[in-house]
Amino acid sequence: MTPTSGISKLIDLAIYSASAIGFLSSLVLCIFGILAFPQPLSGWAASLSLKLMFLLIPIGFAFVLRYNNLNYDRTQREITKTMYSGCPIWMRTTAYCLMHWG
Repeated sequence: MTPTSGISKLIDLAIYSASAIGFLSSLVLCIFGILAFPQPLSGWAASLSLKLMFLLIPIGFAFVLRYNNLNYDRTQREITKTMYSGCPIWMRTTAYCLMHWG
């Protein structure tokens, strides 16, 4: 599977779509959890949060496989040097701060 093949683009689209849907769902659940703060999540919110947690594993697995496929013939040093090439300094700093905080 080459990085520019049609199936690869579909896989990328599926990974990014699932990630966007998961991010938006997590944002909605976070807001809902803040509004219902003293009580734990229940009903549809609790079941949705459990489903999102279980979907993290296959989506993350697909993401890692695709990342490894795109970087198969590159060294770790090349990957590190080009990771944030073209990004503004504030974006690079923010990304490193978030990685450090996480």
